[in-house]
Amino acid sequence: MRGALDIFDEIKKQTKRRPYIRSVYFKKEKIFLDYFREHLFQKSPKERMERLKYFKAAFEMIKDSKIGPIEKTELFELK
Repeated sequence: MRGALDIFDEIKKQTKRRPYIRSVYFKKEKIFLDYFREHLFQKSPKERMERLKYFKAAFEMIKDSKIGPIEKTELFELK
């Protein structure tokens, strides 16, 4: 957990205002991270640890990925 929060603090030190990263996919627009941190600490400690395992990988994917998100739509047949 400490390692993931260190990554967040490192990003936070880069600005005087709200912490953010820029995303290649969203044409270098800012993605603000403070909402994610609040959301994370509303979770149970067990679920929080599960999510923090992928914290660094998620930041790298948001920041460097040029491939858009996959959308799944399910069609239901009305009988």
